[in-house]
Amino acid sequence: MLVALVCIAAWHHVRQARETALADGHRTIALVARVLADRLGGAVDRTPPALRYEADSCPALLARLGDMARDERLLLTFSGSGAHSGFRCSAGASLRQDELSGLETVQMPVPGHPLTLEVGRPRSDILREWRGDAWTTLVRTLAISAFVLALLYVMVRQVRRQALANSELAAGEQRWRAVFDEAPVGIVMLQPNQPYMVANPAFKRMVGYSIDELQQLGASDITHPDDIELMQAKIGELERGERSSVKFEKRYLHRDGHVIWTEITISRLSESGALGGMLVAVIDDVSARREAEVERLRLEAQLRQSQKLEALGTFAGGIAHDFNNILSAIVGYGERVFRALGADSPLRHDAQQVLNAGMRASLLVERILAFSRSGMTARLPVHVEQVLVETVELFKASLPPEVSVTLELGAPQAYVLGDPTHLHQVVMNLCSNARHALHGQGSIGVSAREMSTVRALTLTSGPLQPGRYVRICVADTGAGISPAVQERMFDPFFTTRKTVGGTGLGLSLVDGIIKEYGGAIEVESEVGQGARFDVYLPLSDQRPAVIPRQAIETKRGNGETILLVDDEHTLVELCEDLLAELGYEPLGFTSPLDAWEAFLADPSRFDLVLTDHSMPEMTGTELIEKIRTVRADLPVLLMSGYGTAVAEQESRTLGVHSVLKKPVLLVDLAVAVRDALARD
Repeated sequence: MLVALVCIAAWHHVRQARETALADGHRTIALVARVLADRLGGAVDRTPPALRYEADSCPALLARLGDMARDERLLLTFSGSGAHSGFRCSAGASLRQDELSGLETVQMPVPGHPLTLEVGRPRSDILREWRGDAWTTLVRTLAISAFVLALLYVMVRQVRRQALANSELAAGEQRWRAVFDEAPVGIVMLQPNQPYMVANPAFKRMVGYSIDELQQLGASDITHPDDIELMQAKIGELERGERSSVKFEKRYLHRDGHVIWTEITISRLSESGALGGMLVAVIDDVSARREAEVERLRLEAQLRQSQKLEALGTFAGGIAHDFNNILSAIVGYGERVFRALGADSPLRHDAQQVLNAGMRASLLVERILAFSRSGMTARLPVHVEQVLVETVELFKASLPPEVSVTLELGAPQAYVLGDPTHLHQVVMNLCSNARHALHGQGSIGVSAREMSTVRALTLTSGPLQPGRYVRICVADTGAGISPAVQERMFDPFFTTRKTVGGTGLGLSLVDGIIKEYGGAIEVESEVGQGARFDVYLPLSDQRPAVIPRQAIETKRGNGETILLVDDEHTLVELCEDLLAELGYEPLGFTSPLDAWEAFLADPSRFDLVLTDHSMPEMTGTELIEKIRTVRADLPVLLMSGYGTAVAEQESRTLGVHSVLKKPVLLVDLAVAVRDALARD
């Protein structure tokens, strides 16, 4: 459009210049004609010859006109009028035939003569200068048009490039905004030690703050105090140019106060540009991963602990078995000596001390067996509050006046399947530990509550499955427990009271019993803030059967023959003496194979079998199985130095009347033998 306008304007200018050139040429011709006419008008002789002469002299006259007619090709034509109407002559330039048809003429009468002067000039001469100007104008117009076209092309191209760049910039910004807004990780921008400038929705959700609030807060304001120094050190590496980016873990504080574990990558932008020196951080919430990792490490530690406890339990159980055999001899012979001494004997007190020491050792072995999980008896419904009342009353008797104990009962219908003795040991051990933590002054609280959980929990001692539980709490106001001690408190033989008689089996025993019952223990303690032990035991819907107690009268034997088997020679001799004192005829063997051969020789001779459970050549249950193949009606008693639970479980199907735990006292042996023979 612009080029067309330029061309039209140029064409209009050329046409106007042509008209102007023609008009100027016409005026020039008219002026020349007038000058020539005036000069010719002064001639006196008007005869045709004279007129022709005058006409012929006109070209010379033209030369004298100077600039007016110089370089002009003019055709002068004279024609007569009136008496000279036949006169006509021409003078001036010689023109071509084609030029004669294109003359621009002006007629001028000659004053005082019957002549008319016609001055003609070729139109091509008149337009010669215009034609040159026209070509110049045309060339200029074409040049301007070309320049305009080139300029337009460049401008259009630049506009298109700019539009494309703007479009790409808008698309890139849209893509970046989409990534920024929809990214699952937090993205923030800020200057070092300045409030946040930009934060995406993920980061705002992560920390619980709006962008307006973040623009008033710096990174240190919402960072966990323990991680601020680490963050500043990492940012310092960026500012010093030591690294282009840093990656580390840090904790944020949510607006509601809880801690968020994150993995953060920070980069520093180049110093050039409007954003020079700004920090860009990408924050990934790794709380779930961190918790899973902590849980995994905790479970691995618990697994190692369980494996260690299992190994130690097996070892402790073996020691307890051998130790029980030794105690059986000590207690048995000590009891015989004590009975043999008169009431006024000075040695009677010494014998009593031997028996007391043996029984204390027996209790220690019982704790070792409970720890090794081999001393579990048959489980019966146990009323929790009754055990707590009995235990706390017994415990209060040993406390100084400066220590107070409170009992809060809130589970009147709570029953668990177990052994009252085990529950008594659990509560007594926890109360005893609380008393030692008080150092002679403070308070202890014991309580019971029913509770339930619908999801599995991970407590200090291990996992707790969903279900209904009774929670027994023992809390004290003592010195508290350090984290290092909490990590090992359930380890066997670990104690912080070595100098005051600590055995290190108390909490191990508690842990073993609680796990055997399907429960767990949670420990909460800080140094100087006391300690709280929560014991969770599964509730049972079973209730104990009411069995009337009957008086047991001591009854001696009538010479019944008893097959006695034990791999310990000393125990065989002891039991033979005890049974003989009770009126029986014992036949003892230290080898179960020898006992089996003696039985096969005369099966009807024996009225009862009393055998040890654990023997090298043949176990007691294996011997009983063989005997049952010959005499299924023969009463059998089983002794065990490894706890009664395993022996009872193995012998239940064999019809064993009862299982005696070593060391066996005379009264227990007498009652068991009498009951077995009476049932038979």
